[in-house]
Amino acid sequence: MRAFLPSQPRFSLPRSAFLQLYADDAPSCAWVAEQGRELAGAVFGHSWGRIGWIGPLAVSPRHQRRGVGGRLYRAAVQGLNESGCTIIGLDAEDHAGINGFYQRMALPYSVATLDGCKAVMPGPLDLDDLLIFSRSQSARFSTEWTALQRTLAPAVDLLPYVQRLHQHGFGESAVVMQKRSAKALLILQTGQRLANDQVAAARLQVCWLAPGMEKRALFSAVERLLRVCHPACRFLYLRTTEDAGDWLTEGRCRVIHRGRRWATRPSALSADRQIWFWE
Repeated sequence: MRAFLPSQPRFSLPRSAFLQLYADDAPSCAWVAEQGRELAGAVFGHSWGRIGWIGPLAVSPRHQRRGVGGRLYRAAVQGLNESGCTIIGLDAEDHAGINGFYQRMALPYSVATLDGCKAVMPGPLDLDDLLIFSRSQSARFSTEWTALQRTLAPAVDLLPYVQRLHQHGFGESAVVMQKRSAKALLILQTGQRLANDQVAAARLQVCWLAPGMEKRALFSAVERLLRVCHPACRFLYLRTTEDAGDWLTEGRCRVIHRGRRWATRPSALSADRQIWFWE
């Protein structure tokens, strides 16, 4: 865990339970690097069908610029490739040093990202249009989720992650229904990730919209879900690509951070009707 504590005071250690969730996502892609008797760095990989994602990847400040990050990255990529992933992607800070590193790691495609934040305000509590993982019959939830997932993102299989997220107590997932048809899939990460988290917050980690589903209606569903299932949550965070910044406009979110998304192929980058927030 010490590898995830950079020298800047604005960072904090992730909770061990959160790191365990990520380690369970793809055990063969979770690695630590040691230098002598010191922990020098760590990396986690995530395998979802043909899509592999890397993050977080961190190197202790004492051991940077010694090749540790490159070795960790290549070890995670090898594990993802062996699990069947054909596209690798990740999110990172956007500055010259990090950009140069990922260019050297053979990630030729990149796009700017925007992080947004909005307050979760009091409002309606109706959940009739939501199939919620923790409250629905598992067979029906799985059927609706899988059918829409295959239509919107056939290369990705996130249902195992949905199940692990719930088992670890770190979030909630739902299928948004309209006129008895599945129109959106969403994954909310709600557990406290950092040891010093003071205010309960949620991240819209994954969201896919079917044609005809408006983004504003999706935000309404997300906020209703949080009010009922996680009433302590006061803020919602999400990440989009810069070209899909209208997500932030429709959700009335303020921009709080800019970054960069890297991938081995452009199809791994989020499309206009997708939210993809992993780190």
